[in-house]
Amino acid sequence: SYCDLGRVPSKTVLAGIRDALEGDQKKNLDILLTSPEALAAVMSEDISLTLREFWELVLGPTPEMGLGTFLQVCARQSYRTFTIASSPLSTPGRIHIAASMLSKELPSVEATVQLLQKCGLQNVTATQLLPRRFSGVCSRWLCTELKAGISVLSRVRASAFRLPAQLDAPIIMVGAGAGVAPFRAFVQHLRSPKVKETPDTMLIFGCRNAESDWIYKDELQQAVKLGGAAGRMQVGARRPLCNYYTAFSRQAGQPKMYVQDCMRQNSEQIKEWWGRGARVYVCGSTGMARGVVAALMEIVDCTEKDLTTSKRLILEAWG
Repeated sequence: SYCDLGRVPSKTVLAGIRDALEGDQKKNLDILLTSPEALAAVMSEDISLTLREFWELVLGPTPEMGLGTFLQVCARQSYRTFTIASSPLSTPGRIHIAASMLSKELPSVEATVQLLQKCGLQNVTATQLLPRRFSGVCSRWLCTELKAGISVLSRVRASAFRLPAQLDAPIIMVGAGAGVAPFRAFVQHLRSPKVKETPDTMLIFGCRNAESDWIYKDELQQAVKLGGAAGRMQVGARRPLCNYYTAFSRQAGQPKMYVQDCMRQNSEQIKEWWGRGARVYVCGSTGMARGVVAALMEIVDCTEKDLTTSKRLILEAWG
């Protein structure tokens, strides 16, 4: 396993190295472990301290720590999961993924320094007080450094996020950003000549900007039936999508629209399909998924318990 230098050690790990420290370092760690306010400040995702920044704040710029203690205190890299964005019927022997690079501006740690000093920590310093930038370790590497020919340690695991064995009811797919990945796989599957019958399908896709963030645009537009849900004309490759709706939240000159807003705009169709036994698949951030579930409950007039009991709502959310 690999050390993760981009994260603060957990409270359990910090308690485990306490006896290896002395003087102000040990006193500062004791205060940190007994002060919920101080601990929450250094663990906050809003400032996302790196291991080096944490050491500077709590243990000083040059902590006296042996290699064994360092390896104990350093968090380990965890594996990342990605939903497969391709169908084996379309790309046998290959797997596609959609990765969104996580990068954001972070605030100065000056307020954190002041809070730790207020809590009683001694010799609290920080060499980088100005706003910083956070980049996801895995997503940055995938998007900027991965090149053809490089081997990647990976494995495939089973998932409940898949099309049903019997395609006898409508399919409603809602995804934002990289959350459209499994729905690209669904569409590829349904376009295959090996699939004899295709149900009515609807895809609602959301992103910030149509010019820069609309992934798989051409491919998915080419999968839309001519004539929409009522259309049965097929020209060229199979077109399994009845409807392909989009929502852009940062489009210049347009009001913000999210996928749940798009659902409400098409509520009559969604309600009619739900009455026909439709399955609803949702993939994206946790916040987006909550909004979609709330909109669905409003549209079909049911409770969250009803959705769970129906087993027709399939969620995959992160963050």
